[in-house]
Amino acid sequence: MELAWPVLLVVVVVLAGALLFTPYEAALEGVISVVMVTAVLVGFLMHPRREVFYVRTALPVTDPGRNKLLEHDLLAVRVELVRLWLLFVPTVLAVASLVFLAAGGPMQFSFLNWLFSSRYAPIAILIL
Repeated sequence: MELAWPVLLVVVVVLAGALLFTPYEAALEGVISVVMVTAVLVGFLMHPRREVFYVRTALPVTDPGRNKLLEHDLLAVRVELVRLWLLFVPTVLAVASLVFLAAGGPMQFSFLNWLFSSRYAPIAILIL
């Protein structure tokens, strides 16, 4: 929870910068896209130190004498990296499209200008 406030502050500053300094929007989108590509690559290059993780569970039960008990148990979770790599393809495609749009693509397209000048602007502002 202590990390939430600095992250929220950074998000608000970046959004304010994008909205107030429109000439620098393309550069800001480019920097954000490079950060996203780096985060995706780091995330997919990290490997877990072990294959099986144990999760503690607690289940409230009532015995026949109407006494409430808390039953503790362990749940074994096995990480399968083969199936995890299937998420790599759509993630790379999504990040590549964001990088392409941030770079301008074949046309000069600004997503934020389009969004805030459309009829969906109040909804976008409410969500953001």
